[in-house]
Amino acid sequence: MPRRIVRRDATHGVIAEVWQRCGWQVLDTAWAGQYAPGWPDLIATRWPLTVWIECKVPGELLRDDQSAFATALLAPYVICYGAQDAQRQAELWRDRADACRGLW
Repeated sequence: MPRRIVRRDATHGVIAEVWQRCGWQVLDTAWAGQYAPGWPDLIATRWPLTVWIECKVPGELLRDDQSAFATALLAPYVICYGAQDAQRQAELWRDRADACRGLW
């Protein structure tokens, strides 16, 4: 399979920073899209949860390969459209991760 060109959305860096400030470990995985079309831009972990994150600019939609990946994943997958959206989602998932800790 030929490699694809990886394109980072303008919101990519700020979204990663917001999730980190909210206590998540964030891995930049945008490079993986050149080998696995649809692969999300970021993976954030906060024990015991892992959230897959697609970075978009406001108004931008998922490509077909991204939508297919999200559907097949069967794990938390979010689309973040900028800093405020990332803040809201990172806090929401942080609260869920913290609530799950008592289950283990």
